[in-house]
Amino acid sequence: MARVRFAEFNHFIKEAFMQQKIDFSDLIPKLPPLISRDHVEKLLGGVISSKTCANLDSLGEGPKRMRMGRKVVYRTVDFLEWLASRTIQLT
Repeated sequence: MARVRFAEFNHFIKEAFMQQKIDFSDLIPKLPPLISRDHVEKLLGGVISSKTCANLDSLGEGPKRMRMGRKVVYRTVDFLEWLASRTIQLT
């Protein structure tokens, strides 16, 4: 029986999950066009916290963002696309 290296197995699993992305486009008409980082958690029912968004932004891994005064805001479309790219559907 051939041994499968962990890296190969991990890549296989990741590829399988990448094909099961969730589509959040049905939320776009239900949300405002811009979402402030402070309201992300409230608008999305606690799916992701504002603090997590801030941490990911500081690492350059968050969604595209803008500043309006002292507030960080996300375009809803950009935020949902980013969220879908980080989400897998469990079957």
